[in-house]
Amino acid sequence: MLDLVKRKAWLDGETLDLVNKEFRLLEFLVRHAGHIVARQVIFEQVWGLYFEASDNLINVHIARLRRKLERPGWPAMIETIKGEGYRLAVV
Repeated sequence: MLDLVKRKAWLDGETLDLVNKEFRLLEFLVRHAGHIVARQVIFEQVWGLYFEASDNLINVHIARLRRKLERPGWPAMIETIKGEGYRLAVV
């Protein structure tokens, strides 16, 4: 669950400790849940920059977000679609 006004997120009743970019990335993925989103689109929409995205920048933020969303026994919430981008699983 996301509260866009207070910029807070919860998963399974637990508050997620997200920094600003992680929250914005999660918000963007939630708005496009179930759809593959290209890395360049993420970079443009979340970072607001219109040049070639740094692979490392996006990789680091996706990895941090995954660690905060993963739960033992649950399927992966953020899928990497090789050569295309990322997809947030529809729950």
